[in-house]
Parts: sequence; structure tokens; C-alpha cells
Amino acid sequence: MSRSDQAKMKWAASNHLWLLVALLSICSPYLLTPGQLFFLPSVGLRPVHITPEILAKSVTNSVFSVWKDEGRIIDIDVHQLRKMLKEGNVTLIDVREAEELENVGRFDGAIHIPLADVGEAFEMSPQEFLKKYKIQKPAKDDRRLVFCCRSGRRSLIAVRIIDPLGYKWALNLKGGYLDWSK
Repeated sequence: MSRSDQAKMKWAASNHLWLLVALLSICSPYLLTPGQLFFLPSVGLRPVHITPEILAKSVTNSVFSVWKDEGRIIDIDVHQLRKMLKEGNVTLIDVREAEELENVGRFDGAIHIPLADVGEAFEMSPQEFLKKYKIQKPAKDDRRLVFCCRSGRRSLIAVRIIDPLGYKWALNLKGGYLDWSK
């Protein structure tokens, strides 16, 4: 691995605790050890270098339990999404990998931002976001920003990723494309 790649991995590990928390919540049966490269092809996530600091923080800093304690609603079902889409003005972001979109199916009107790129995308300036994704960057107080994926797990991770960036009202499509396509 090049020094540049090592620096990127170290930065990602130190600045994106959210990903590990989410990965741990998805993969609790797996034992993670410091220094391990962790990869879950079944959910399309890219490698994450696990450090002792990340492991320690992930145990004590679970945002999911904080959201539950605050009574925050972040999950919506397909019926709620259909109603929102009918009313209009919804920004729907699909965080699956490109291959999945081609092989499994797409949400009509969804913007594709792979999960690995969500943090970077929402840190972009409005001009950069518009140039890259061809839509206006959602406002931080937007209550009609919905993330989706295959089952609702990766989209929940995406909601967690943008929460510390100030997007406190983002929603997760529980059940994802599996429920949508029924």
C-alpha cells in the first residue's frame, strides 16, 4: 500500500468513526482486531483499517442509541416515501454501488452517491455538489432528504455519516429496494 493510500486510510479511520460504528452494528458476529482490514462485499463496503482507537470509541460512542434516546425519527417505510414523492420536492439518494443499480434495479429519480463517497459529497461546496451530481446540494435543515439502498442498512450508515455535518433531519428508507420492489 502506498504512503498516500496509508495516509488516506489513517485519515478515514480517525475522522470517520461513523463507518466503524455502522459496520460493527451490521457485523456483530465477526471479531475485529486492531490492524485488520475489514471488508464486507455482501453490502458493498470498501476496506476500512481498524485501529485500537476506533474500536474503543465505537463501543462508547454509538450514535444509534443516542438517536433512540432522543426520540429522533430517522426511518421511514415505502408507504411514507411514496407519499412524500407524490407531494414532491424529495431528494432521494441511493448509496448502493453502481453494479447493484444495474443488476438489481433503480429507484426512479434517485441520485446515485455510493456510500463510500457520501461524507466527501456532503462536505463539498454547493457549487461542487451541483457540478458533480447535477442537483442542488440539500440544505442542512432539509426534512425531505431520504437515503436508500438495498435493505436500509447502508442508507442508515449514510444518515449517520452526514449527521455530524449538520444534516440532522435526513431520513433512512427502512427496507430499502427490497421493500420498494414488492
